[in-house]
Amino acid sequence: METIFYIMHFAGFNIRLIFSKQKEANYKFAASLLKQLILNNYREFIKADQRALKQVDASVYFIWDNNSQVVMHPKTNKYYLNIFSQKGRQYYFSYQSSVFQFQTLLLLITQRLLSKGGGFLLHASAVKRKGKAEVFLGPSGAGKSTIVKLLSGEFTPLAWDILIIKKVGNAYFVYQTPFFEKEGGLPKKTTSSYPINRIFFIKKAKLAKINKINNLKLINKLFYSQLIFPTPQNKSYIVVHKFMKFFNNFYNLYFPKKGKQVKKLLG
Repeated sequence: METIFYIMHFAGFNIRLIFSKQKEANYKFAASLLKQLILNNYREFIKADQRALKQVDASVYFIWDNNSQVVMHPKTNKYYLNIFSQKGRQYYFSYQSSVFQFQTLLLLITQRLLSKGGGFLLHASAVKRKGKAEVFLGPSGAGKSTIVKLLSGEFTPLAWDILIIKKVGNAYFVYQTPFFEKEGGLPKKTTSSYPINRIFFIKKAKLAKINKINNLKLINKLFYSQLIFPTPQNKSYIVVHKFMKFFNNFYNLYFPKKGKQVKKLLG
C-alpha cells in the first residue's frame, strides 16, 4: 500500500507521520480529509519527510481500523472508544478519529518525550521581550491571555495558555507548541527556542506592581499546580524539581486593565 511521509518538528523532537493511502472509495474521502486537517492545523511544524533523518523520536501510523474497541469503565459506566495503539515508539492512529483526538495523542507523545528529554508542558502564557521569554502563570481566570493581549502591541506573543520548557545544554528554554490554543490568532508559530527571563505569578489588581518571590514552598505550590499531566508518578515531577533548583527568577505580578503600566514595569 502506498504511503506518504511527513516530519513534525518542535522542541527539538522529530515525530514521523505516516499516512497509508486508501484505495477503497468508502475510506478514501475520510482518510484524505483527516490528513489535510492535520497538515493545515500543524503546518508551521510539518515538513516533507527526510527519509535519511537520523533522529526520529516517535512515529505515528495512520491506519483504517475496522476493529476499534469500545470499553466501559466499571465504576463510572462511561464508554470509551480506542483510537490508537502503541508498540514502543510506534503509535497507530485510526483514520476514523478526528483532528482533536489526534491532538490528545500528540499531547501524550509530547509529555512522554519531554519527561525523558529534560522538559515539561505548562499551562502558561508568554511574550518575547528583547529575545527572551517572559512567562505568566496563574489559575483559570487569572488573566494569562489577558496580559498577553495588553502587552501584544509592544512585545511578541508566544503562547496564550500552553508552552514547553526544556533544558538544552546548561540552560532552559521556552518553545511554542503545535497545539490548539483557546484564543488563537497568534503570530505565525515557529520552532525557535527562547531563553527564560522571568516567570510571573499573575493577579488582577487596580495598580501594577512586581515583587520577587523567595519563598520556595510557595513557588513550588504555585508552579506545580500549572503542570500538564500533574501526577505524582509522572517523570515530569523529577524534571520540574531539577528546573526549580536551577531557576530562581520568580515574581508576583499585579496588573490592571491598562497595559501601559505593565509595559513600563516590564521595561
